[in-house]
Amino acid sequence: MDESTKKRIARQHVLADKLMGLDAVPCDQGVAAAAVEQAPVVSGGVPGGGSVMGQQGGRMGAMSGRVRGQGGVSGGVGGGAVSRGNVQVGGGMRELVAIDALGLGREDKTERLRRMYEDEVSGCEKCGLCRGRTQVVFGEGDVDAAVMFVGEGPGYHEDVQGRPFVGKSGELLDKQIGAMQMERGEVYIANVVKCRPPNNRTPVVEEVEACRDYLQRQIAIIEPKVIITLGGPAAKLLLDTTEGITRLRGRWHSYRGVKPGIPVMPTFHPAYLLRQYTKENRMKVWSDLQEAMKKVKE
Repeated sequence: MDESTKKRIARQHVLADKLMGLDAVPCDQGVAAAAVEQAPVVSGGVPGGGSVMGQQGGRMGAMSGRVRGQGGVSGGVGGGAVSRGNVQVGGGMRELVAIDALGLGREDKTERLRRMYEDEVSGCEKCGLCRGRTQVVFGEGDVDAAVMFVGEGPGYHEDVQGRPFVGKSGELLDKQIGAMQMERGEVYIANVVKCRPPNNRTPVVEEVEACRDYLQRQIAIIEPKVIITLGGPAAKLLLDTTEGITRLRGRWHSYRGVKPGIPVMPTFHPAYLLRQYTKENRMKVWSDLQEAMKKVKE
């Protein structure tokens, strides 16, 4: 059995354990190496680009890494590292596997994301969402973005076009990015799940877990200065918490799935804002975005 097959099987075992309710998975050197096998890359349309990385050809994400077990032992998957740490979740302790940020150059980021999309994500069948999708929605934007937005999952328009946030929510997000004195092509946009859930429902645990690795590797490659989560599901996944978005938003948190941790500012999803388009909600979101702008400039 070749090395890549061993790694894939190990990752499947880890996922199966988690789906069966085993949250604390031993992270010795062998298991961690398999769980974080070297990954490829893509962007939402234009390979390597700064803005929309093309349609099918441009989604993004990836990672490779050297495994670091407990006690600082390191060894081979190639250029980042994995370590263990516990994070408090809903009153219990859950083990968190952290990936070293890779510190890649622009060309390497683009290539890893491209390979990840083409080799893994475009044909992914790890959960049932694959059966109803029109296109995988990987992500798009500047691979060197200082700000990364993470939403919940694709909707109808995103599924048709293969791009994140292109419907009414996308129009509002574009306005918010503009208010931050940036353009869409200067940020990176991705979702927790890469395929559209039926009737735009919230992704279930199995679907989120199936895509968790893709998103974590996207973040490790892009290494943004700030992550802005849009809505509750994205915030809960990245922060490993059960708290609702109303309690989470407006204050800084840390995403510890990549080392060193990355500041996270949760805010309301544009779709929620469109439904509850009050002055109070708009001011809350604007306050969150202003905080993110300040953090980027620090």
